[in-house]
Amino acid sequence: EQMQVVHYPRRGHYVCQYDNNLHKFDVSQSRIVTLSIFLNDVPAGGNLIFPAANRPETANWTAIEWEQFQAKCVFSQQSCAELGGLSVKPQKGHAVLFYNAKYATLATGNA
Repeated sequence: EQMQVVHYPRRGHYVCQYDNNLHKFDVSQSRIVTLSIFLNDVPAGGNLIFPAANRPETANWTAIEWEQFQAKCVFSQQSCAELGGLSVKPQKGHAVLFYNAKYATLATGNA
């Protein structure tokens, strides 16, 4: 996959999304790791939000449960933030690396 550079306009928002297919994992077609690098400081907002992070119950969720969770945060960054999880404040030059699949999914190919 080619590198992507995304610039969010003022009040821009990228809704909750997944970097993989929830129903079928194909290692040749899936983004395994994501590295987000903050290129600027911002006076307010701009956080990278992982609303499902630090929630042990998500470990065994089905694709349907993930879709229901996603539906709760599609309107704004604020609605995603209200779900809890992890929020990373942007700081110029800092980066966040995260895996888009669990080890078991990589090993078996089962999403």
